Amino acid sequence: MASATNRLTLIAAVVPAGAATVHTLFCQRGVAGARDQWFLCAILNSFVANYLVRLRVTTHVTAGILARLPVPRPAGDAPVLHHLADMAKTLSSLDQPEESELYARLQGAVARLYGLTEEELRHMLATFPLIDDRTKEMTMTSFVDFVSC
Repeated sequence: MASATNRLTLIAAVVPAGAATVHTLFCQRGVAGARDQWFLCAILNSFVANYLVRLRVTTHVTAGILARLPVPRPAGDAPVLHHLADMAKTLSSLDQPEESELYARLQGAVARLYGLTEEELRHMLATFPLIDDRTKEMTMTSFVDFVSC
């Protein structure tokens, strides 16, 4: 179930091999290395991807919505790919990842990867009323201070 008014609409995870999933959970098919899985997890858990999904969602995040979601694809050896994958993996082990400065750094890096301007990111963050202001401020700071990996 999803709603454009939830804190986040799209929540992604790297599910261990052999784990059971239910029919409402989309699973990646095909062979992808761990780094690529963690990179995609970072992108799908970003404010940018959530914003784009919210433009189309009603009560469910459908396969069609995900199929139309633009996902930046840096070259396989690009440092940003490794950096985002490492951040997503580290955040997955935290009890409250959204309270971490690393979470804000991931958000800023993904926004840069999507090519957002500072004004666009500010507007987008304003559409998330349930994300605390501290996280939004840290995201903006990370975005402004971002140095390409």
